[in-house]
Amino acid sequence: MEDIIGYLAAFLTTISFYPQAYKVYKTKRTSELSFLLYLLFTIAVFFWIVYGIMSQSLPVVFANIFILPAALYTLYMISINNKYL
Repeated sequence: MEDIIGYLAAFLTTISFYPQAYKVYKTKRTSELSFLLYLLFTIAVFFWIVYGIMSQSLPVVFANIFILPAALYTLYMISINNKYL
């Protein structure tokens, strides 16, 4: 039962970031998004992957591996649009 709850939480967390990434992809606008938030979030996602691997928690690993591309893409677009890169 614990794994089912973990996978459900992982699924919902994962899909929650893709609508924002899709909106950025379609509009190319990021002026309302916080660079610092996405930077810290992306770093946290990386550490969650490491933690999930170390603790052998597949829900944590899977959720964060699937969130990472959306977070990286959004962070990249914020960086380009706001001339951070």
